[in-house]
Amino acid sequence: MNLKGQTLGDYHLESVIGRGPRATVYRARHMADHRIVAVKVYDDSADPDVIRRAFESTQALTGAHVLPVEGFGVHHGLAYVAMRYMPKGSLKARWRRAAPMADIARVLPQIASALDHAHGLGVWHLNLKPGNILLDRPGNAFVADFGVPLLPDSPYSAPEIARGSAGNARADVYALGAVLYEMLTGRAPLARRPRDESSNQRMADLPSPRSVRPGIPPAVEAVTIRALSIDPESRYATPGALAQAFAEASEAAAGEQLSQESSRRRPSLGWIASFAALLLFVAVVVLSGGLNAPAAAPAPSPTLTATEVVTATPSPIPTLTHTHTPTAKRATATVTSRSRTPSLTPTLEPTASATGTPATVTGFTQTPTFRVVSLTPKPPANRPGPPDRLDLYFDAVIEPAAGGPFGQLFAYLPQIDSLVSSRIGAQVSSGTQLLHVTLVVDCSQLPGPFTTEQVFLEIRETDRSPTLYSQTIDYTKTWCR
Repeated sequence: MNLKGQTLGDYHLESVIGRGPRATVYRARHMADHRIVAVKVYDDSADPDVIRRAFESTQALTGAHVLPVEGFGVHHGLAYVAMRYMPKGSLKARWRRAAPMADIARVLPQIASALDHAHGLGVWHLNLKPGNILLDRPGNAFVADFGVPLLPDSPYSAPEIARGSAGNARADVYALGAVLYEMLTGRAPLARRPRDESSNQRMADLPSPRSVRPGIPPAVEAVTIRALSIDPESRYATPGALAQAFAEASEAAAGEQLSQESSRRRPSLGWIASFAALLLFVAVVVLSGGLNAPAAAPAPSPTLTATEVVTATPSPIPTLTHTHTPTAKRATATVTSRSRTPSLTPTLEPTASATGTPATVTGFTQTPTFRVVSLTPKPPANRPGPPDRLDLYFDAVIEPAAGGPFGQLFAYLPQIDSLVSSRIGAQVSSGTQLLHVTLVVDCSQLPGPFTTEQVFLEIRETDRSPTLYSQTIDYTKTWCR
């Protein structure tokens, strides 16, 4: 079914950008603010309740390489999910053949980090495949479709899943190994087989990676085969462990190749040196009049004298420095009074001003440069919500338009932040985006209702990393009524 041209909730579907066995992905435009998003519409074989639960699970994930989702709905019985639009498409569309080793080494840890983050929160993917690994403009990988189970006969599905067992972290390790196999060889590890065929037999038919692409280093092949073990306990314990093993195998193979090339060059250099010595001997004989010339009195050997070499003194290289602007650190003191003036301790951190002036962030290790053009609360932020929970939505514009991810947006409370029992951030990347952050306060620690009138917003790599950007908004909420 092609829904191009129709409007689903807040989204107008403009064109088809991808199709899968159970869903179609559309390039869509948000009706209110004209943002471009991707909308995945599932067919009638997908249970809307399953898709809704998967959507809610993904909303709780704030890993840097988890693709953000922003909306869920049902249209004439068909579930759909709105997510960030990724202009470079999927890993499958990008690499239809074997991928370069350098590209694999770059994206594999990114995919693994998204899975490890989800596993730390008790969320298994169980649907990992090249088609739901999306790429941004610079080629960074983002993982989508958490919690939507694969078809049992999928070549990326672990054998225990195909046998009807529940999935876990090692099932995701198998799927990541299958994605690695396809990146290395240019083809999926298994062709589709009838569902009644045993998983063990399917695995026995798996060609080794080197039989498909002989140039694959043996150590890299060994890592891939271990990840695809029939026995879950024989696989790597975590996706991160698989990515680390691949990195070590790749580096070792590269070092061995350099050593072999160096060894092959040594005989050539020795032959050249011998030939040069022979030419020198012949030249001496010719210049001295030949082998049969009468002997001449030996000439005194020239004395080598040291020559002073004057080296120009290099000009000093200017050093670029970043000036840190003091910002207020969030309060963490236990509530002792009802004062609405937060007691804050100043720290040296780069920040925007308290009024939200855009700040350019530079000079942080492994953190790309970005600029917050705007961070505007949306109307849902004005809804009262539960007495122990705060959900804030923001329209954000981040420069540059292509790049990232840059960090995560978190919300903090003056005076009672130490009572926050759950804090969910939102991934901040490039361009225009919708950000959703959540706070839950432990009301058992409050003597009674308590009102706050501000919320501190900070962009950090993690909740406990240094602040990259901060802003304060006026927002009144009475907690634990």
